[in-house]
Amino acid sequence: IPDRAAEVAGIGRQIALSRMICGVHYPADVQAGTALGEGVAQAILASPTFPADAAQARDIGQRRENTRY
Repeated sequence: IPDRAAEVAGIGRQIALSRMICGVHYPADVQAGTALGEGVAQAILASPTFPADAAQARDIGQRRENTRY
């Protein structure tokens, strides 16, 4: 969600902080997870198939939103 990257990153920071406060993760765990997530995101965004894959995922999501259960 590149157009909402700042919002998503902010939510991630809030979740990471709450997990440290609750004693579920150490700060080093959060740093390692952040580095891993950033690396994975860079690899995905650099993929030549990403734009088509993202468009297909959006189409699937739209169809599911429009489906009545």
